[in-house]
Amino acid sequence: MSKVKLPEIFFALNGGSYFMELIPGKFVPLSSSDVKSHLQLQGHNTDLKNDEGLSHGNEIIAKAQIHKYVDYAGPLAGYEAGFYTMPGNKRVLVTDSVRPVKPGKSKKCPRIETFLGELFDNQGEYVLAWLKIALESLLRGNFMPGQLLVLAGPPGCGKTFFQWFVTQLLGGRSAKPYRYMTGQTQFNSDLAQAEHLPMGDVAASYDIRSRKNFASQIKEFCVEPEMSIHGKGKEAITLQTFRRLTLSVNDEPEHLLIIPPLDNDISDKIILTKCNHATLSEDRNENQAEFLGELPAFAAMLADWKIPKAIKDSRFGVRAFHHPDLLDVVEGSAPEHQLLSIIDEVLWANDTKEDVSFWKGSAEQLKVRLMNTPHASTISRLLYWPAACGTYLARLKQKMPKRFVATKSKGKTGWVIWKENNNAD
Repeated sequence: MSKVKLPEIFFALNGGSYFMELIPGKFVPLSSSDVKSHLQLQGHNTDLKNDEGLSHGNEIIAKAQIHKYVDYAGPLAGYEAGFYTMPGNKRVLVTDSVRPVKPGKSKKCPRIETFLGELFDNQGEYVLAWLKIALESLLRGNFMPGQLLVLAGPPGCGKTFFQWFVTQLLGGRSAKPYRYMTGQTQFNSDLAQAEHLPMGDVAASYDIRSRKNFASQIKEFCVEPEMSIHGKGKEAITLQTFRRLTLSVNDEPEHLLIIPPLDNDISDKIILTKCNHATLSEDRNENQAEFLGELPAFAAMLADWKIPKAIKDSRFGVRAFHHPDLLDVVEGSAPEHQLLSIIDEVLWANDTKEDVSFWKGSAEQLKVRLMNTPHASTISRLLYWPAACGTYLARLKQKMPKRFVATKSKGKTGWVIWKENNNAD
């Protein structure tokens, strides 16, 4: 047998390929014949037979299948290349290393600072904190959860360029998650291989069901450490990955409807920023080269910068921020506000008597009342699940406790809804 040290050879059960580290930090998929060719190049006599008549090359291949098999082989967001034993005794070969930008010696990055200052104005601390936490979490490998960063602004203001900037800061790998998040595809192996998951210019569905489903996906992507990874033609496997989401959207009200209603379940998982026009050269390559040159200095600046105590958060590192101008639009499209506008129109539109100042009944009675109006089709879409009416009334009670009062009788909840101009305490 050859005295040359054998390289590590892994066999992937999820694809049938063999992997060798032909380039430092990068494992390359190979066929069995390719493996033998590379072994020969390294000085191994693969034709030499053992006492059982098995060639040295085939013996190496067989031992890799028995002792060096892995359940998953491929890039994995947040990991250095190498072999890992994951929870549940899952054997994983990460084939390519994450390469986030590391802090340089200089902290001077005037071009980047000017761009971010123009784009985000007085929201900049929240964005810097979001970037700092993401980069430091990636460099440490502790996979801290992070909110969806929404960039809402006019076309051409620099939103998409900022998303490119985030991708470069986090190592240069990105994948678009919207089709998977909205059920248009069941395959997501590309998402598991990218640290940055940007969305923008999507053909979005704006109905309330789609927006609520989108909200549940945002919650899972932002908070859940594990991802069920399903490649086409392969078995799904659940592994922990690093990920950060951004969404670029024009700031017209109809485009902002892609953002789900900011209820208690999702509001802390979204940072909603209003973007202004930032100065960029007309030459995109020139912009990219200039920003890439300043990235190590920017990383050093982030490492040195302290997140203000007032915006710190124990879970995400930074509190959620919702720009008030955008919040008004998003909140106005929330299902409870849509219900409120119909309630006001139906219950009070024909009222001319001053003493008729409230409506009283159950959530189901209210739904029946509203269904017997020209708003029936809207109410049917809005209150499509059994407890919807009661749930939205409870939300309105939180926001307008003087107008919406819950009552209890024989274990059942009833409602008193006052006119908008009532002065009752």
